Amino acid sequence: MLVTPVETKVEISDFVIDNSRGLKEIRKQVQQVFEELKEGETKA
Repeated sequence: MLVTPVETKVEISDFVIDNSRGLKEIRKQVQQVFEELKEGETKA
């Protein structure tokens, strides 16, 4: 089985959410991603 390194996944990802900092920080990051996605939707 071939496993892709995390560094490679981060490089090719549009968004990365760090889940090592607790639920409050995760929610903040998810909200930021959501806002970016909404902005992109209105620009299309």
